[in-house]
Amino acid sequence: MYADSPEFGVYSAARDFPIFGSRLLALQKHNQRQQPSRVRDLWRDRRNPLQWYTFWAVIVVGGLTVILAILQLAVSVAQLYYAPRTA
Repeated sequence: MYADSPEFGVYSAARDFPIFGSRLLALQKHNQRQQPSRVRDLWRDRRNPLQWYTFWAVIVVGGLTVILAILQLAVSVAQLYYAPRTA
């Protein structure tokens, strides 16, 4: 039925679903307005690629920043502990 369509999977609500077309459009609009509210939901939500990649960029850059800060703290403590004492 849709094999002759240049883009398979593109539907017209009025033509392809004459009875439930308006309801399906209302459901689609409702789903598109929903935003993830928890981190777990944001983790799996791929509807907005820009938001998804931004989330992962923050996770990666933030994680590296925390690791480097911990390493810097460890080096600072080691320098104080092993510094030659002059009296």
